[in-house]
Amino acid sequence: MLPVLVLTVIRNIHLIRVREFVMKDAYSFHTTKEDLHAYYEKVKRAYYRMYARMGMQKAVAVEGDNGMMGGKISHEFTLICPAGEDVIAHCPACGYYANSEVGKSVVKPYNTQPQPLQYIDTPNCHTVEDVCNLTGKQPINFAKAVIYGLKDGRHVIAFVRGDYDVEERKLENYCKSELVDASEEFLKRMHAGSVGAMGLDVNAKDYIVVFDLSLKDERCLVCGANEDGKHILNVDFNRDLNYTPEYVDIKKVREGDECTCGRGKITLQKGVEVGNIFELDTKYTQTMNMKFIDADGKAKTPVMGCYGIGITRAIPSIVEVNHDDRGIIWPMEVAPYKVHICILNAKDKDMLTAGLELEEELKEKGIDVIVDDRKVSMGVMLSDADLLGAPIRVIIGRDFANSTDELVKKPIEVSSKLLNFKKMVEFGDAYDFITKLLRESPVILNK
Repeated sequence: MLPVLVLTVIRNIHLIRVREFVMKDAYSFHTTKEDLHAYYEKVKRAYYRMYARMGMQKAVAVEGDNGMMGGKISHEFTLICPAGEDVIAHCPACGYYANSEVGKSVVKPYNTQPQPLQYIDTPNCHTVEDVCNLTGKQPINFAKAVIYGLKDGRHVIAFVRGDYDVEERKLENYCKSELVDASEEFLKRMHAGSVGAMGLDVNAKDYIVVFDLSLKDERCLVCGANEDGKHILNVDFNRDLNYTPEYVDIKKVREGDECTCGRGKITLQKGVEVGNIFELDTKYTQTMNMKFIDADGKAKTPVMGCYGIGITRAIPSIVEVNHDDRGIIWPMEVAPYKVHICILNAKDKDMLTAGLELEEELKEKGIDVIVDDRKVSMGVMLSDADLLGAPIRVIIGRDFANSTDELVKKPIEVSSKLLNFKKMVEFGDAYDFITKLLRESPVILNK
């Protein structure tokens, strides 16, 4: 009998962040970093093949944030698709892929001609937009200050060019602390809305000052004057600061940015993270006090790698990129049922016998089969078969019932949305025909 089963694509019911999360984890231990890196690359290539076999040909290795896992090298395997929750930066020219949380791009100076400083009144102006409306300047002319609190009790003042935003994950990694809301007391003390780089105490113990690379070598910037209702025009960090700014990459990468390769532009795409791999170095083996005796007879700490696949996340992701407007089209390798047998009239003794005999023959071969012998209309039965999306569909219907031939000669329909074909086959040849299809079904690998 047909089990009750309802599946849908992730854009409709959001099956990505569900409570249950099943993960395949694997770990490797190595005597040298070189051996770890070689094995890491081997696993990366294997992951490409595995995801392709699962029907996720657009899964790519993306530079990611190591986060709580630690280590220095990691890749997220991300399925590029519009329903994804992550934003991926990509350069078509060099093949660069990175999660936007760590994505890099090149920003060339815009304001290159120095001008004399000019102090102006900006009453009731607290945002870049407010000052732009007052002065006629554009966001690209600004050194925008963004203030955060840090979980360790300090604050951070982050400067970025006005046409960019701060990427908070990059800033957290730089500060080595989680970002929180800034305190009202600190915001008032620093004249939030008019914070500027000139006059800041970069040696203060209760806050950090950091500048994004987008501001390096800018010569003519609009900055806050560290006084309510005041701003300064034509600030040149190389000329006007009494300290040397520390420039780091904390900006959010944008569509159309120049790639670091110098040959292409960054595009932003949506994606779903379906796995990850890490070179963890000795972070955990040191904690576990793990040792091995090397060839020189000395006890040493092994280096470690970690490799995961999100099993429960893979299922809706596969469905998302393998469906049409009628239902799922399961890839052969991961289909819950390889063959779906539809018996359009189970009251017909020959039709029922043929369907059940074919089911048993296929099951004896180890092939997963689902049989629909419900008392429903042909439209309902075939619509449900479309929804469930088995790679091979067998219809025992009108042509079979109307045939006066013996059972083995009666025609049945074998079709496949996955393989894009439909053919009438004599019942006696159906088993051999179907098993040959399953055996020779192509698996498309992308790497």
